[in-house]
Amino acid sequence: MRTFLVNNLEPGMILGRSLYSMNGDLLLSSWTELDGEYIRRIKELGFTSIYIHEAGTEDAVPHEIISDRLRTFTQKTLHETHGAIQKAVQLHPEKVLQALKKGTEFQALLNEEKITTGVQSIVDEIFEKEVDTIESIFLKSTSGYLIDHSLDVAVYAIILGREYDFPRKVLKELGIAALLHDVGKLIYPHLIEKPVDSMPEEEREMLKEHPALSVRILERSSDRFFQARTAILYHHENQDGSGYPKGVKGVNAKPELDSIKPLEKIYPLAEILAVANTYDNFLFNPNAEPSSPSDALTMVIDSAGNILNKHIVKTWARLLNLYPPASTVIIENHREGIYNGFQGVVVRSQPGRLPQPLIILIEDDKGQRIDPIRIDFAADTTLRLKLVL
Repeated sequence: MRTFLVNNLEPGMILGRSLYSMNGDLLLSSWTELDGEYIRRIKELGFTSIYIHEAGTEDAVPHEIISDRLRTFTQKTLHETHGAIQKAVQLHPEKVLQALKKGTEFQALLNEEKITTGVQSIVDEIFEKEVDTIESIFLKSTSGYLIDHSLDVAVYAIILGREYDFPRKVLKELGIAALLHDVGKLIYPHLIEKPVDSMPEEEREMLKEHPALSVRILERSSDRFFQARTAILYHHENQDGSGYPKGVKGVNAKPELDSIKPLEKIYPLAEILAVANTYDNFLFNPNAEPSSPSDALTMVIDSAGNILNKHIVKTWARLLNLYPPASTVIIENHREGIYNGFQGVVVRSQPGRLPQPLIILIEDDKGQRIDPIRIDFAADTTLRLKLVL
């Protein structure tokens, strides 16, 4: 199968991976034959690309970081959580902040047991599958953006934290922080999908309150998860001290939990969360055109040192697979040059700037369908690819 742009879908195509709504319900199951109505609905939901079964690309199978069962369970849990917060906001719009501080309206909005179960299961699956590669998740929709974003950031952060040999208990708190880092934005629903660049200063200051509001919501539901709360609070602090809410500086070093000095430097789990969050925001934003993993990585690297922890960014770049299996690519340049401009589907590749991929070519440089050609570019250091988004 391969990724396929939603705008290029045609009736008769066969869906490669099941699609789910923002509350985790099944929308369309794999192997469904698409018709005009299905395609219209997929576009309406804001998907930019999906997986399609296509002859000749059977060996290109996207890696499943977490199972569909676990993804839908966690999506449902987040959807219930967001719904409870939004309901509380609607019932008490004039006293939201006061209620968060001392009232009862915002108590127990989070289902602690289900959230903990979901995150612990993500940690367990990543260990069981020995996942050591970060691969971008393409099946996102604008309608369920905040839920998809939170879940993907949780998966990314746990994989990254595992690379630093954090124990599972710490990874669980990191995952909870990632899953809930943006729930404070629900207090100001009119700002969620609004481009930051278009906000007046007053609204930008309101948006900066979301880490503290997220922590407050978590505190009102549980007296546990100190590490998760601290990671959420500091995930928008910058290495140079220009971040918020405290203006704490970082030291651009390997994150060490045994050397924490509150208010003297950025909390290590927050630094990991910041890298995962920043990358996913660059990769997919409902207010902008999607970026390729390569472009998103470049922007993350550009932020290293001043904004993001340089050591963590280097680790991220080493783990990130820029051309995951089943992604569609165009050959921009290779050693012989005879396939320049051809389009293909990645069967396998490795993380880093030299992906050494095995690719199935399916279209020539004029966009005409060809009999599939398998090319192993493992030894070609001149290879340049462009991901089709």
